[in-house]
Amino acid sequence: MKDETFYNNADFTSKGAAVKKNTLVEVQGIEYSSNGYPRLVTRKGYLTARKDIVSAAISNIDNYYTENPVKIVMLVNDRYYTDLEFKTPGSPVKKGTTIRVQGIEYSKNGYPRLKTSQGYITSNKRYVQKVN
Repeated sequence: MKDETFYNNADFTSKGAAVKKNTLVEVQGIEYSSNGYPRLVTRKGYLTARKDIVSAAISNIDNYYTENPVKIVMLVNDRYYTDLEFKTPGSPVKKGTTIRVQGIEYSKNGYPRLKTSQGYITSNKRYVQKVN
């Protein structure tokens, strides 16, 4: 997803608040513009339904951190990845390692990833735990 704008109507003639890239938004339904374009209905207004701009979250999203935990500890041995799709592995990271998190980004399939200075790592709560 890229930075977008909420609109006050399905025809997108009246802009509302801005919404930042990688913001998780709860969709309440779909409505159509007068020209037949689908719009996502949210509490804050309407968003485009274009698949190249927004993506659906995974069904088990509650098992993942979706807000920046700032600092995590590894619960298992894993590795960093250089890409959001986890296709290119980077250096290994050992169980018990504490890592600073810079932010959260989403894969094409809707998986939240933790962005670090060394690459991306899973945000799955079975593998990482937030440190206070």
